[in-house]
Amino acid sequence: MIIKKLLTVNIILATSACGVIYTSPAVNDASGTVKVVEATLQSITYANKSPYTPKQLPGAFNQSSNPLYEKSLGTVSYQTTLPNKPLPPYLPAQTKPGPYRLGISDVVLLAVPIQQTTTALGALIATQNNRQGYTIQDDGAISVPDIGRITIANQTIEEAEATLFQALVENQIDPKFSLEVIEYNARSVSVAGAVKLPNVIPISMRPLTLQNALQNAGGVASITPEHTLVHIFRDGKHYQMPLQALQAQPKLQSFILHDGDRILIENSFQRQTALNDAKSQALTGLQIKADLKRKKSETERQVFLTKLELGAVKREYVFLAGEVAKQGRFPLPFNNTASLADAIYSENGIRTREANLSQIYILRASNTPPAVTAYHLDAKNAVNLLLATKMQLRPNDIVFVAEQRVTAWNRVISQILPSFNVANLADLVVN
Repeated sequence: MIIKKLLTVNIILATSACGVIYTSPAVNDASGTVKVVEATLQSITYANKSPYTPKQLPGAFNQSSNPLYEKSLGTVSYQTTLPNKPLPPYLPAQTKPGPYRLGISDVVLLAVPIQQTTTALGALIATQNNRQGYTIQDDGAISVPDIGRITIANQTIEEAEATLFQALVENQIDPKFSLEVIEYNARSVSVAGAVKLPNVIPISMRPLTLQNALQNAGGVASITPEHTLVHIFRDGKHYQMPLQALQAQPKLQSFILHDGDRILIENSFQRQTALNDAKSQALTGLQIKADLKRKKSETERQVFLTKLELGAVKREYVFLAGEVAKQGRFPLPFNNTASLADAIYSENGIRTREANLSQIYILRASNTPPAVTAYHLDAKNAVNLLLATKMQLRPNDIVFVAEQRVTAWNRVISQILPSFNVANLADLVVN
């Protein structure tokens, strides 16, 4: 019986030696296409110099979860109080206004003596009365029935009368009339802020003074003149003076305004309220933008992760082979590099019972001879594992871990005798 069992063992050993049952994978450089390089600090430093740029995550992953930075609030500038010291009077240079010139939207009337109302010109007068006068239109002309369009814009009253006189004569109409402006709409000044009746004040033939404009707006409504400013905006420039200075100096009150001037009366209470409202609106706007930006980023991240899960995003991998927990792909991280240690100590890394720690390789293909470089790490000395933390992986590297001899032998036996393993070899021999 003993002889029969020993014969069985010899057959098994012979079969293993011939390799007909099981052949252990190994790194073989006999063909000359493989160059084995020992992993040292010097060789690893050289290997890590190979160009490589990790795949980058989409920009949505790089944004803060709260994009409302304190820096953004600096775009809301405001002042809480008016100056404590009175400002010196500061007004535009005073210019003497010329005669009033008719403008677009002004309304004019032709007036004739009562005894001439039955004439042809009188008929025109009756027509214009029904139409509430003649309005100067966009092209600067008025439209007179049976005569046509007559341009009078930018003319003084006297010049416009002369133009109309000539038009009437040419149409054989007795030109006894006078020209009147019944509505001044072409030129105006706006008054706003701390006044009782904010309004747009028309400029007529009589020059409009600063005092007249404020009176037409109902007067200043501020109860604290010492904290009130009068602002004048003209031709893109800003002028201002304390209300107290205006009230104390008649010369300032008689300052003549121009077409397009804007007057703003401001006191500290109104300013504070307006600025607080502006700040609140700005902050609300920033918060809305931040929320929209955050939701957009969350959507982009979710779409990316879904594509990644479905394999629609191109990944870079390192392959694990040999004595590892599970042979397969080890994904390289986004935005960063991975080391050999990351791979061999991952979830599917080295199987320490079966692996030969002295035979750990990184197989890297090359476009120039030799075709493959095999970086060999001998981790039998645990100190050398520090080198694994420094060795960077590259896409399509193969991390190979060889098996122990006893592991290979046990697999040969298990293929021939599925119920047999090295552990019961002693029982076989004894029996």
